[in-house]
Amino acid sequence: MARDLAEQYHDLEEYEKAAEVIAVAFEKCPKEITPEMVNNVAENLMSAKRPEDALKLLIPLIKSDNYSLAAVWLKYAECLQACKMIEQAIDSYKTVVKMAPQHTDARFPLSELLLEQDRYQEALDVLHQDYTSNELDVGLLIKKMELQKRIGDFDNYIKSAEILLLRHCIEIKAYSEIKIISFLDRSDKIPRLKKVRSLRGETYTPNNIVSIREPPVEEEYRLFKETLQMCFDRKEYALLQKFVFTALSSSKFHKNFQKELTILGLFSCIYNNDSEHGYYIVRDFIMKTPPPIPHILWNLWNLMLQSFGEVKHARFIVRQSKLIGKIEAKLLAANNALCAGSYKIAIMSLTPLLKEHPTPFLTFLIGVFFLQLSQQKIGIRKKYITPIVYSLFLHYSKNRSKDALQEINYNLGRMYHKYGVMHIAAYYYNLVLEFQHPLIDKYPNMSLRKEAAFNLFLIYKESGNHIGCKNILHKYLTV
Repeated sequence: MARDLAEQYHDLEEYEKAAEVIAVAFEKCPKEITPEMVNNVAENLMSAKRPEDALKLLIPLIKSDNYSLAAVWLKYAECLQACKMIEQAIDSYKTVVKMAPQHTDARFPLSELLLEQDRYQEALDVLHQDYTSNELDVGLLIKKMELQKRIGDFDNYIKSAEILLLRHCIEIKAYSEIKIISFLDRSDKIPRLKKVRSLRGETYTPNNIVSIREPPVEEEYRLFKETLQMCFDRKEYALLQKFVFTALSSSKFHKNFQKELTILGLFSCIYNNDSEHGYYIVRDFIMKTPPPIPHILWNLWNLMLQSFGEVKHARFIVRQSKLIGKIEAKLLAANNALCAGSYKIAIMSLTPLLKEHPTPFLTFLIGVFFLQLSQQKIGIRKKYITPIVYSLFLHYSKNRSKDALQEINYNLGRMYHKYGVMHIAAYYYNLVLEFQHPLIDKYPNMSLRKEAAFNLFLIYKESGNHIGCKNILHKYLTV
């Protein structure tokens, strides 16, 4: 009878009368009352901004042995929180967690209340879950990551980020697996990984974790990029590369973010000095990009090649020469010959081009080749090469744009510095320091002042000019 009456009042949205009926019935005939009914009435009282009445309704239930359930305690904790009874609310939420460890609805508000009181470690403990089980509450893990980021716990944040990522990615266990994950098609990755790991006496175990409270893909990718930014800001470039290459195997990011992840992978290789994988990423970009291929790709390819030393690059340049043009191909080949110390080969590659295209850049490049060749001590007649170097650098300085006057003076200073003509080198370095241009003011990182100042410092130091050294250090080289 009491139960029916309470339900009628509830349906009529007369929650106060329903609460009175429940209170009387609980004293006289508690069997007619169910926790679900009480929770519904209490929830509606809270919606009506009457948490005190809801609290009075719930107190008898939590004191009862039969009705003191986790769901009742959760509603009781919410009422206490609404009534600004924070300490009691914290204790009640803890009771819910203790009664039902898998009941994550209590962990979120409990962690927030603990955070408000600066009880960070307790808040982290509340958000902990068993990562060895087959079920992962992703929402709880993300909340924990946000807290770890807020308190600056970088090491544990990285561990949590790795757990989050490995739900849908392949864990990289060896350096040799990077190339498999990065460059093979998705259908070929797993069979190849199984084969490689079997050779090491290991087995490939697929990830069978069941995730609940999954965020949208875009939200998780935003969180992933925040993790990369944290690694970058802390100069943890190895971690940065590890996260990016792990994400390249993602079944969740593959559809919408694969190209961006590949670009991030390239820049992680640059910062982590991993020229091998960076080289193959750029080469893959070049092969898949329709002509005309942007110069930035060739510049990045050349950058990776300097320290990787891939011996097959010459054939690759020849194969791509139809797409980039013979001039650009020969420039790339000559530049790599220069870096390899094969100065004569570099000169032979570019001298015919100079006759057809006497540009300042080509003139300067060949001048550098001859300059390097003239510094060799064996088998070279320096007096025959030096005039060639001077004439090439002079031609370059006269025909280069006057907007690049700082560059011209710096290169002339470097040439004289190489030959040991220090007073002329110092003259040109001082011109670099004095040069003013709007573009240099706008892009200070493009200025050559620091490089010129350092070289001038070395000249002053060698000559014993300690006052000049001190002035240069104070004005240009002090951080």
